[in-house]
Amino acid sequence: MASVSSNDNFIDSRDVEIEADQYQSDIDDKEEEINDTTEELDEAREIDDDEAIADLDGKLANLQDELTDLKEESESILELHEECENYARGGSLINESYFTEYCEEFAYDCGEISRDSSMSQYVDWDRYAEDSKMDYTTITFEGTDFYVQG
Repeated sequence: MASVSSNDNFIDSRDVEIEADQYQSDIDDKEEEINDTTEELDEAREIDDDEAIADLDGKLANLQDELTDLKEESESILELHEECENYARGGSLINESYFTEYCEEFAYDCGEISRDSSMSQYVDWDRYAEDSKMDYTTITFEGTDFYVQG
């Protein structure tokens, strides 16, 4: 699944929502499958069907392992989704490693400085990016900081 990565320069919060919703749906489906299997196991125990009990015990153990794996796999994206709901609804998250380049492009795009101007070579883009961070909120995803305006 993992379409959202901490290696991305940008993460669209809508992609986070889609991926988190898919994980949550998969978790809900797996929990429903576990409940159904538990009911089948209870029925097999009522009629003392040893073969069915053994099969269903094994199936239930596998399903529980799959659910545990799914929850572990989804943990970081679900946490990111929660953060995005608080700060980045519909916005983009900008990877810290790309932030200086982003700020430079933003300054050019907004007309703060012209690409043709010889002045651009004198701009300390690292300092400009550092000063710009005051307008952003930091969200950490899989050990990587991202900035979102807000």
